[in-house]
Amino acid sequence: MASIVFSNMLGDAEPSGKVQSKHCPEDVPFVDLTEDSRTLEHLLRFIYPIERPVLSTLISTLRVLAAADKYMIDFVTKEVLEQFKQLAEKEPLRAYAAAFVQRNEAALNVAARACLLRPLPNVDQPAVSEQLESVTVAGYFCLRTYHLHCSVAASAVLRSHATDTSTSEKPWYAFTHDVCEMYMAGQRWWPRDWWARFVESIAASAGATPHPRVVQMLVGRLLERGVRDQHLNDHFDVARALEAFGQEAASDVEAVISAVKLEVRF
Repeated sequence: MASIVFSNMLGDAEPSGKVQSKHCPEDVPFVDLTEDSRTLEHLLRFIYPIERPVLSTLISTLRVLAAADKYMIDFVTKEVLEQFKQLAEKEPLRAYAAAFVQRNEAALNVAARACLLRPLPNVDQPAVSEQLESVTVAGYFCLRTYHLHCSVAASAVLRSHATDTSTSEKPWYAFTHDVCEMYMAGQRWWPRDWWARFVESIAASAGATPHPRVVQMLVGRLLERGVRDQHLNDHFDVARALEAFGQEAASDVEAVISAVKLEVRF
């Protein structure tokens, strides 16, 4: 079977004749489960070769996730977490609160990462306090600390691109850096002033939303303005080169925020 727990469970089943149930014939083994019927239906639909269910609410998703964990069905856990991620990106604070109540650390980490897609609002706002009413002060402090550490790490790694004087050329250096011959040091690339301002603008914005997807969006948004303001030739080549920068910057941010851990305190 898909679950070793399910497999072993049937060995401990009681004859249904000993159990008060009008739904089971007497000769069928009977196991009483704690999950509600809807959760079990969703869980079984992930297991059987039929169309996968689409979980539409945070609570139903977390219930199926808890059942998948309980019965050790790893591939269902993975699929349900992906659906939870999609829901969390629409309502990150509400997702964090729901995962906190369920004490599901995997879902809590997914929700905390989704919170990086938006500036973290102050808890004294009525709409925010309503979403977080089920989260303890310590739980909210953990989220704020995580968001802050991600912001600091993302901003720092992005700002390093504004001061980089590397000896090896990157695809965008022909448009963003000047090459200098250094005595006894060989050739070095020095960032132009407009490039330093460009990167600083991205780093400042990413400080509030330190997510790789946001970084790529910010680069795309500023790219056209940066190229236009500098009146650079070969606009197509510049755009392609800066798209390469956006991909590398997003990868750098992904690396540093992945190293930040959410210290959960229930």
